[in-house]
Amino acid sequence: QQAYAHGQALPEMDRGQDADLAAAYIAEQFEAYGLQRAGQGMTYFHSIDTQLVHPLEQPTLALVDSKGNVVQEFHHQLDFGYMIQGHGGSGTTTGPVTFVGFHPADRDRSWEGYIGLDLRDRIVVLLAGNAPPAFPTEALIRGARGVLWIMDDAPEAVHSEVQLADPEADYLRGPTLPIFRITPAVAGRLLEQAGTNLQTIQAMIVDWPAPDRWWFTEEIPTDVARSLSLSEPEDMELLNVIGMIPGKDIALDEEVVFVSAHYDSLGQDPDGLRYPGADDNASGVAVLLEVARLWHARGLDPRRTVVFAAWGGGTLSHTGAQAFAD
Repeated sequence: QQAYAHGQALPEMDRGQDADLAAAYIAEQFEAYGLQRAGQGMTYFHSIDTQLVHPLEQPTLALVDSKGNVVQEFHHQLDFGYMIQGHGGSGTTTGPVTFVGFHPADRDRSWEGYIGLDLRDRIVVLLAGNAPPAFPTEALIRGARGVLWIMDDAPEAVHSEVQLADPEADYLRGPTLPIFRITPAVAGRLLEQAGTNLQTIQAMIVDWPAPDRWWFTEEIPTDVARSLSLSEPEDMELLNVIGMIPGKDIALDEEVVFVSAHYDSLGQDPDGLRYPGADDNASGVAVLLEVARLWHARGLDPRRTVVFAAWGGGTLSHTGAQAFAD
């Protein structure tokens, strides 16, 4: 019953302005369950400073016909998400689609190898794991107006990249263009317009004999409309919530066992669509809190130190758990 109650309460606390409410709620439970404060300044909280962007309007991605009418609209964070690395960023584009595939052999992929590749006014579709990671920059140079990366089936693979996670990396570099990650299902809808599918494309890459050039294009007879408008990067504070049961064995107490889960979710899109995170990850935090309650109720004295941690930024590129480990 206690775990179920936590699982009901936490989804009401979205990431963003309510994330602090969720952190405070978890800290209250830690205190009630007798966990010692293991955060900064004798508190339960460990703060992380980072930079985030957010969409000013609802990001859109849709198939359109020759007259610009929407044939199928896809859903942000479920079917697609945006990237901000490199030249990824704001932009509004409608245009024809070209798939670009690459020979799997390890070759010198310098710019000279792209001679003859014309991507002017095209929206380029790439397959993650096949295309060079830096190819969106080359696509931009060659006139592309947008990029779609086909990812795997994992839901988090198309979560939008909102964090400027690495101080050494380039983000939102001008000129920007929309770079979206898409699911295999979205890729399938695109490719069927050309009478093919993702499995056929993948087989073509694997079975491709050594060519004179190591890239090929597949024109897809449909148009895609997409829009993305992002805020300027904003300084944000994320909170980890850390409690501890000290180990009682003087030979083992400096060894640490972590019981942890991330507590925030994707929050809310500009169109009002909420991602309450019941299973991503209120359910995980509910189990974590119930373990702490039961151990406290039974007076458990562990040999090793046990740290209970609810991580912030679980959906970010550089999570609260990574920041704590660093």
